[in-house]
Amino acid sequence: MWAIPLNKKKYSYHPLVEFLYFFSVLFITFVSFNAISLALSFVGSFLFMCKRKGIKDTLLFFIKTVPVFLLFSLINPLFNHRGITTLAILPDGNPLTKEAVFFGIAAGAMVFNAIVWFSNMSDILTEEKIVYIFGLILPKGALLLSMSFRFIPLMKESYGKILATRKLLGEKGILLYKNCLLILFNRFFEGSIITSDSMCSRGYDTGRRTSYNIFILKKRDIFTIAVLVLLFLLIFLGLKNIRAVYYPYFKLNIDIKEYILLFLLFVLIPLGRGLYYE
Repeated sequence: MWAIPLNKKKYSYHPLVEFLYFFSVLFITFVSFNAISLALSFVGSFLFMCKRKGIKDTLLFFIKTVPVFLLFSLINPLFNHRGITTLAILPDGNPLTKEAVFFGIAAGAMVFNAIVWFSNMSDILTEEKIVYIFGLILPKGALLLSMSFRFIPLMKESYGKILATRKLLGEKGILLYKNCLLILFNRFFEGSIITSDSMCSRGYDTGRRTSYNIFILKKRDIFTIAVLVLLFLLIFLGLKNIRAVYYPYFKLNIDIKEYILLFLLFVLIPLGRGLYYE
């Protein structure tokens, strides 16, 4: 999205710009909870993923994610019977209402959009960028986050080695996995104590810390942040005119077309020239 290939050691946009954009899109998608916003968010996430992965891989990803949408869409009308428009009577005697169906579809679409946007974000905001962003606000939290990123793959690798070793010893069934988990947790608990003692011995948190990063906030980044904030505020103020009422009856109010145009422009920003890997 906002970076050129890493081998050139340059970035077209600062990580703060990228984080602000994804946060804004997800916030509006969650808060609005109406058909217009959800549909526009879907269009933006779909086109962005097509540009990143290609149409074929995008369609495969969507096919794998559709069951999540169907699950959330079906659960609500089966267990929530609010609403005044009855479509059918379920075997248990409870009504299947139109309002519950629409609410379930909206909830499923919201979760579906969140999954797609988070997938896009995970490819753009790398671990290094996330640690850098949170390091500006919470240095200790960023350290914990970076250690977590390293901890997960190490834990998976260690579990594989332990499992293979215990199988060679002839263990099977539940006892095998029980012993593997006990050994794994003992190893990492002991490792965490050693790491803590090592950090204390090296003088961690005893003075002012310095850090090195390759991200430089330029004038273009500041201008882009200002534009994103302005668009976000205009869209957020327009949310009051885009109201979706689901209970006791379904009603969608659309008072301004400017909101649709602004949000459509907002979700299509990553498709612009220079806003992706060139």
